[in-house]
Amino acid sequence: MRAKKSLSQCFLVSPSIGKKIVEELHLKETDFVIEVGPGKGAITKYIYQKPFARYLLIEKDRRFIPVLQEHFPKADVLEEDVLKMNFSGLKEKKAKLVSNLPYHITKPFLLLLLEQRESLEESYLLLQKEVVDKIATPTSLLGALFSFFSKVTPLFFVAKNHFHPKPKVDSALVKIHFEDKGHRIKEVQDFLQNLFSSKRKTLFNNLQKIVSKEQLTAIFHKLDMNLHLRVENLTQDSLEALYHQLKKLFK
Repeated sequence: MRAKKSLSQCFLVSPSIGKKIVEELHLKETDFVIEVGPGKGAITKYIYQKPFARYLLIEKDRRFIPVLQEHFPKADVLEEDVLKMNFSGLKEKKAKLVSNLPYHITKPFLLLLLEQRESLEESYLLLQKEVVDKIATPTSLLGALFSFFSKVTPLFFVAKNHFHPKPKVDSALVKIHFEDKGHRIKEVQDFLQNLFSSKRKTLFNNLQKIVSKEQLTAIFHKLDMNLHLRVENLTQDSLEALYHQLKKLFK
């Protein structure tokens, strides 16, 4: 079956990469595994050989549904658009999720994972390398957002020649381990939107839209932060410390 351009399908065609991805999952017989977009089963066939408690395949392209049902009878196959999924409705233990993700749904899918993180233990995603680089550090809006709710670990590089049709960019596998730090996603998003609203300006200037100059000066001095600091120079620790100090002002 040919790849559909409308779904941004790029099938993984390298058995060695499929095996390597599955080895990173360290599956146990108690694990609930979700695979998004299994397609022709390049990753699926190696997961199927491992122990698991339940294996759910979520596939939007109905051409693959009967093939997946035939070759993987112990797995549950669901024809669904993953962006419409509610993982909490599955009423299972926290899942390990894996996906060779279609490029065109990368950002909405990543945000979906954050919103439904309470149903997920960790995710293993094959993404564009440039996206992995962004979410692995807090120097971008998306990376900073993920740093509040997860630990992001790039695992290995995957060259574009391991896919068909061959995409224009290289990929990388990333592990996202979700952590409960007690943050509320809407509050964190609002905070980060203000920080990243104008990257050319200093943090101090950006934040004066929501906090008085006097209050902000006191916070920066308390945290021993330079008034001329820009958002891309923040560490994860200083980012969270600043968030907690600002949050106290609005209680």
